[in-house]
Order: sequence, then C-alpha cells, then structure tokens
Amino acid sequence: MVGSVLTAAPVATPGQIIRTLDGLLVQGHEGDWVLTTADGQILRVVSAAVLEQGYEPVEDAALAIPGMIVRQLEDRLGPGACRTPESLLAAVRRLAQIGVGEVEIAFSPGQLEEIAHRARRNNRTVEQELQWIVRRLEDDLFHGGTPRGIVGRI
Repeated sequence: MVGSVLTAAPVATPGQIIRTLDGLLVQGHEGDWVLTTADGQILRVVSAAVLEQGYEPVEDAALAIPGMIVRQLEDRLGPGACRTPESLLAAVRRLAQIGVGEVEIAFSPGQLEEIAHRARRNNRTVEQELQWIVRRLEDDLFHGGTPRGIVGRI
C-alpha cells in the first residue's frame, strides 16, 4: 500500500481488540492509532511513534496519484516530472504555454487538445506543431502573411 492515502484515528477504547484487514487480532492501547484504507477497512494498529516516523500527513488539498497514473504523466511530461509537486507544476506549465522572449502565451485545455489533434492529423509531435505555429506567426508578422521567397506580383 505504498503511496496509498490512509486515515488515522486514535484507538477509541484502550484495551479493545481490533481485527485488521489481514485477519490479525490486535489489542489497541492508549496512544495507538488505527489506520484504515479509503474504503474503511482496518489496515493496522500503530503506536504514535510509528505513525509519526513511518507515515506522512496529507493536507486536505493534497492529491494522491496512483503509480500507474504517475507513469502515464511522466510518459507525457518527461522522466522525473512527478518527483515533487513543484516539478509536476513546472512540467505542466512547460506543456501548456509557448514563450516568446519574456512573453508567455498560455493555452486553455481545449486549445491544447486542438493543437494535439492538429499534430496527430499532420503526423507531427505536439512540439513540432507548436514550432510550426511559431513559424506561422513569424510569417504573418514579418512577411505580411506571404510565403518567404515570393517576390512581386503575378
């Protein structure tokens, strides 16, 4: 259950016998904590010292991401992107914006999906599609929207 979010509650009645998920009968003592799974099953009974040393408290706003999802995220965002909350945020920011110098262009999720769709349709990666978009902007801004290399009128 590494990485699983558990709930810890103090033993309600010292001396009480508690049956754990694996069928063990454990006597709870004052100061002990009962660890339960997300579906309310009792995983184990631990002392306050074990709880403090072996488990990390999760804030109310915390997000637990299962390992399979972490692997999928890192396949998209790059190895190590999910190592810390800060590295995940940085990877998402890199994915969700284009920067031109100090100016950042942030895309909505719908716009990012459209870019990904266009990339698949054009047999390009999302990065290649974004590079194409930047070249198109350059053409529109600096070449008046005409293809480079064409001079004069026909």
